Amino acid sequence: MAARPCGSITAVAGTTDWHDWHAPYADGGSALSQRLRLVQRHIDEWLDERPEPALRVVSVCAGQGNDLLGVLERRADAGRVRAELIEKDRATRPSPATVPSQPGSTGSRSPVPMRATSRRTGRRCRPI
Repeated sequence: MAARPCGSITAVAGTTDWHDWHAPYADGGSALSQRLRLVQRHIDEWLDERPEPALRVVSVCAGQGNDLLGVLERRADAGRVRAELIEKDRATRPSPATVPSQPGSTGSRSPVPMRATSRRTGRRCRPI
């Protein structure tokens, strides 16, 4: 596999309000928006390289899910991807208005299934 270019972003130390942390995504010129486009490009390339008719993707610390959901929303072959987004912070999770009801769908939308994991024990919490 050929080496891919890597992006960089300044680390955010001590941030506790992840909802506010995501605000710069609204600015298309921000470092976070540039990083998102880079990550989405890598996801697109990865999907293009996979010949399998069915794929499973797990996104841990998924945040709003913009990386994976943004790619799947515009791909004609999104239906072959089964995605599980895992995010502990309920306020950060994608809202029902931003999640396609079916991959590749731009119609009605519903919440994506997500689950939380306990920080202390690492054990899975009950499904959300």
